[in-house]
Amino acid sequence: MTKTYFLAPNFHYPPSSTISLGRIWSNPTDPGSCLNLDGALPFPPSMPIHHDQKKKWMYEKGRQHKGVIGIWARFLQVVGIDAEASVNWDRNNGEIYKFEKLDTDFIDPSPAFVKESMMTPSVAEFIVEQDFKKPVYMITGVEIARGANVAVARSREAGTHVRAGVDGTTAGAPAAAGPEVTVSSRNSETTSFGESSDFVFAYRLREIYYEKGQVKHKEHNKGALQGTDGGSTEEAGKTSLSKPSLEILGLAEEDVSGEDLAIMEGLAIDEDDEEGCAIITLKG
Repeated sequence: MTKTYFLAPNFHYPPSSTISLGRIWSNPTDPGSCLNLDGALPFPPSMPIHHDQKKKWMYEKGRQHKGVIGIWARFLQVVGIDAEASVNWDRNNGEIYKFEKLDTDFIDPSPAFVKESMMTPSVAEFIVEQDFKKPVYMITGVEIARGANVAVARSREAGTHVRAGVDGTTAGAPAAAGPEVTVSSRNSETTSFGESSDFVFAYRLREIYYEKGQVKHKEHNKGALQGTDGGSTEEAGKTSLSKPSLEILGLAEEDVSGEDLAIMEGLAIDEDDEEGCAIITLKG
C-alpha cells in the first residue's frame, strides 16, 4: 500500500487550522509556511470533498533496535601494544493511538483549480520571489482524530568499553595490563493523554511546480508514514547497521614506542538515523 499521509507535527492543530484542504505551504513539513493564510479558494461543484470515517480506530507500533559492534586491533607487534573496544546500544520506541473516530476528508484538485490557486496574490508573490524554481505544496487530504487516547514512549541506552594495554608476552610476562574505560548513558521520554479536543492527525500533499512555463502538479509522498486507507503502515525506512571500515592513512617516518601512544575513546549517536558509533583514537 502506498504511503501518502504525513503525521502532523504535534497534536495541537484543530481542523480549521493551516492544515486544512486547499492550503498551500512553501515547506511540506511546516504548517507555519502556509502562504494563503486567508484560506483556500472555494471548491467548484466538480471538485467535491470526499469523506471517510473509521470508528474505534487504533494503531500500535513498537520498535526495538539492539546492536553490538566489536572492534579489535593489534598495533605495532614489535613493541607489544594492543587495544580492544566495543560499543553497545539499545533503542526502544512505542506508540499507541486510539481514536473514537478517525475522519478523513480529501479532494482531487482539478488542473484549473491548481492554476487559479497559484495565481492568488500571496502564492504568486512567493513564486516570483523564488524565480519560479521552488515548488509549493497543497493540502489535499486531512485525517482528523476525534475522542483521542495517545501514548508515545521512547528510550535510548548506549555504552562503550575500551581496554588498552601492553602485551607482556613479548617480555616473558604471562598477561597484558593497561587501563579499561566504560561509558554509558540512558535517555527516555513519554507522552500520553486520555482525552482531547479534535485535532489533525495527518495530512496529504500535492506538489505544484512550474516546468517550461506551465503549472504542473503531482502527489508528494516522499517520507510519508500513513497509508491511503486512514490506517498507519510501517515506517518509510529501516535503520541498518554496518560494520565500520578501517583505513590506513600512512606510516610515520619515525619509530614510535609504546610510551608514546595513548588511547582516547568516545561514543557518538547520530541524531538523524540514530546510528551508534565508537570513536577510537591512537594519539602520540
